[in-house]
Amino acid sequence: RDLVRSRGLGDVYKRQVIDIPVLKDSTFILCSNVFSSVEYVPLESNSHSAIGMIDKLEFTDHGDMIVYDNRNGIIIRYDSEGHYLNKIGERGHQKNEYVKPMDIAYDPFCNQVIVWDNIRKSLLYYNIDGSFVNKTESELWHGSLEVLDRNYLGICTSRIIKESPYSFKFFLMDRSGKIKKEFDEYNTVAGFQRSPNCIFSNCEGKLLCHTEYSSNIFEITRDSLIPRYHLSFGNNGIQNEWFEYDEDKFRKTLHKNKNVAYCYNFFETSHYFVTTICREYLYLCIKEKEEFGGKLYAGYNLRDNLSGIKIIDESGGILNISMVVPIAVNAGICYFVVEPSLFVDFTENLKKIKAQLESDSKYRGKGISDDEIRKYEMLSENNNPIIVKCVLKSVSY
Repeated sequence: RDLVRSRGLGDVYKRQVIDIPVLKDSTFILCSNVFSSVEYVPLESNSHSAIGMIDKLEFTDHGDMIVYDNRNGIIIRYDSEGHYLNKIGERGHQKNEYVKPMDIAYDPFCNQVIVWDNIRKSLLYYNIDGSFVNKTESELWHGSLEVLDRNYLGICTSRIIKESPYSFKFFLMDRSGKIKKEFDEYNTVAGFQRSPNCIFSNCEGKLLCHTEYSSNIFEITRDSLIPRYHLSFGNNGIQNEWFEYDEDKFRKTLHKNKNVAYCYNFFETSHYFVTTICREYLYLCIKEKEEFGGKLYAGYNLRDNLSGIKIIDESGGILNISMVVPIAVNAGICYFVVEPSLFVDFTENLKKIKAQLESDSKYRGKGISDDEIRKYEMLSENNNPIIVKCVLKSVSY
């Protein structure tokens, strides 16, 4: 742990250093090593729910999923099994509609969904059944928001200043859109974030914030922006002076230095830190907290050996999940989004393995059933993305 000064009050806090060693020969994470189960949830598609890309995934207190698709400008509520429930609001120019939703947040205190309309500079509030509640104007343009408590929202906005053209600032905003607190600018730890919906994450009542390229994770409270964690990559981290470069020079320098590692997103659970690290490739890193052993699992693929087809390992086939960027981590579950096309080749491979097993007396009575193959065929035929739910193991040390 080291001592750093908070941004906002000048108080000194202990910041925990999380060591991430050099990632080499980390090709995959075997799901059974860190997850207790893996489940594939196809999102139901209909005329109201054609999803292009999921930019954010929020969860209600009842376990429903709020899916936000920035590209198509739609917000949809599904139950935990992926069944369509309703849309949240509609695009349009009426008072109860949004023109261009930039970000959303689920409000557990009011059981509502908050939508930030970037065109109208407004916050719109909806009940989870999609009905409109009210609309307020915001005092500033911003790109990302999350609910802090019953009274305040945490806000992050990119700002253009002469000294650092790509910097970030955090605010507290009340429900009426009024700025109540403004934290100090920070830029050398921020970089050139272009995906604002990865900034905030919740863990057991803490609202954490992190921007891409930064090694620092803060907790935002009513009073301060508190430094909580620092990811240490040793000599392989981004050099501080690089953050003084303009965007073009920064990216070129980063591209030339293949061994440099940086954090893309960050989540915390009661037992683990979950983060995606970029070092030429994207690596999923799941690290036990020190009090639970401190072991690190890392890889640029997930190998699902928990799918229920036990014979697959013996016969050589297994499902590789190439998506290692969690869209969310909630209640000890890591959520990933994959395309239905992932299951096309896998299904064909299962059919070939099934035929081989049926012709080998060693595996008589242990083959792959038609029902198991049909399960993956149906995933491959789904018209919306698939949510992958990976339940983290409970750790005891």
